[in-house]
Amino acid sequence: METLAVILAMTIVTYLPRAVPLLLCARRAVPDPLARWLGFVPPAILAALLAQSVLCAGPNVDMSMKNLFLWASVPTALVRWKTRSFAATVAAGILSVALLRAALL
Repeated sequence: METLAVILAMTIVTYLPRAVPLLLCARRAVPDPLARWLGFVPPAILAALLAQSVLCAGPNVDMSMKNLFLWASVPTALVRWKTRSFAATVAAGILSVALLRAALL
């Protein structure tokens, strides 16, 4: 019973901060400059996460020849730029890492 209470409490604590702003702002128009600015937030977050994953090996920045993810990001970025396909980009990234790992074994 205690577990259920904890799950319900966590649900409420997670849901309320998301629902309240939506309910309060649902019928209000967002100013154009704010809408443009908010459009940059998802790409900025993705770039920050991606840069950390590609450039860091543990706590340190690793831009050496041994950093497979850095080298695999090059053909992956080229596929993304050329095809604009999410599926092709993911496949290129997985294939690049697999081929680099196989080549280094």
